[in-house]
Amino acid sequence: MAGQRIKVIRKDLSDEDYFGSYLHDKKTIIIHSKLTAKKTKETMWHEMVHAWLACSGLGAAMEGLEEALVVSSDEIFYPAWERFLKRFKTN
Repeated sequence: MAGQRIKVIRKDLSDEDYFGSYLHDKKTIIIHSKLTAKKTKETMWHEMVHAWLACSGLGAAMEGLEEALVVSSDEIFYPAWERFLKRFKTN
C-alpha cells in the first residue's frame, strides 16, 4: 500500500465489537478469523481504505471524519466495484 508492506493477520476477535482493525504504527491489518469469505473480503476492503488514508496522510487530517469516509466507500464504491467485477469477469 503506497509503497509500504502491510502485514495481514487473521485473529479470533469474537470478544471484540469489530471485525477488523488497521494498526498504522505496526503497518498491520487484523481480520477476524471466524468471518465468512464474503465478510472477510468486505472487512479487508474496509481496513485497506483505513490503511490508504493513514499511509497517504489524509487520515490524520480528517479529525473524526475518517470512519465516515471509509463507511461511505463500503456502502457506495465497494458494491459498484463488485458489480463491475461480475459484469466484466474474464476467464
